[in-house]
Amino acid sequence: MFVKNTWYVAAWAEEVTRELMSRKFLNTPVVMYRTEKGEPVALEDACPHRYYPLSKGVLKGDSIQCGYHGMVFGCSGKCERIPGQEQIPKSAKVRSFPMVERWGWLWIWMGDPELADPEKIIDIPQLRTDQWHQIKGERIYYKGSYKLMLDNLLDPSHVPFVHPTIFSSGNEAEYPVDTASHNGFVTVSRMVPKANVPPIFRTIKADLPEKMDRYQVYRVSPPSLCVIETGVVETGDWKSVVMKEDTLTEAPAVPEGDERKVYSIRGFDFMTPETESTTHYFWFLVTNVGVGDEQVKEKLRQQGIAAFAEDIEVVEGIQARVEQGNLPPQSVIGIDRGYIQLHRMLEKMLEAEKA
Repeated sequence: MFVKNTWYVAAWAEEVTRELMSRKFLNTPVVMYRTEKGEPVALEDACPHRYYPLSKGVLKGDSIQCGYHGMVFGCSGKCERIPGQEQIPKSAKVRSFPMVERWGWLWIWMGDPELADPEKIIDIPQLRTDQWHQIKGERIYYKGSYKLMLDNLLDPSHVPFVHPTIFSSGNEAEYPVDTASHNGFVTVSRMVPKANVPPIFRTIKADLPEKMDRYQVYRVSPPSLCVIETGVVETGDWKSVVMKEDTLTEAPAVPEGDERKVYSIRGFDFMTPETESTTHYFWFLVTNVGVGDEQVKEKLRQQGIAAFAEDIEVVEGIQARVEQGNLPPQSVIGIDRGYIQLHRMLEKMLEAEKA
């Protein structure tokens, strides 16, 4: 089951053009395109006559002509023309899904269109300032449940074992995590004082000290949004670092008047289920390191690609093993508090839509 009354990332904005493109979301094939004025359109990808995919048809202005019998469907999903007859049956229509373009992505609402409020899309204030820059990622398609990746991205303790050469300080898993549920999301965080600087920071800023205070703040807002933050601070009063665990939009910082420099990488990761066992994964990074330096951006992009490939290997491995069956009883350990709170939150959302 999927939560439908929420915004999911459907595509990078540049992916959807005047060419018809089909992609499946929540078990539903959808055809996407842009109007002649550039507005995005998303329709159910099946002609209601014989169910031939509309994505195999052609655009006629802002409408789609089915490639089987020539029926024409407008942006609203209603049939506008049937060759050889004037009367159009009321059943000659397909679902139209609201779409919004924001932050370089196209967002789709698969549920009740009356509830599709664009203000519910996450705000990313770092993209409105010259103190941060964006590193665009890619769409990743993986064979695994979206829930498995949400679990992974709420779990900073996997970093030294899955990402030892990219994000790890080597010993962060030995430090306890703080777990808390907030209004619509769960946060798992930790601070590691006088830690080895993770390799990803050395890749983009080689002159950092050998040891710095290091933080991890992992936030997941079900059913699809993850904001993964890793950063280092010049050593000092590490307990004074303001972690911002209770907000999706603000980055950790030092108190006003504290002159220590904070170097942060914020990952925005969005899971859009294709089916129960396959997922579209969209991501980008923002950082306050090397702003304006294209080499820094490319290095971070390549590091991100490598890290997410490591995550996908884990998630696909779990999915494949689960599908084989005959599993031992699952063991729950201390770091699973976030995982448990996340799944409770997700179940409440699913139950609310049933009501």
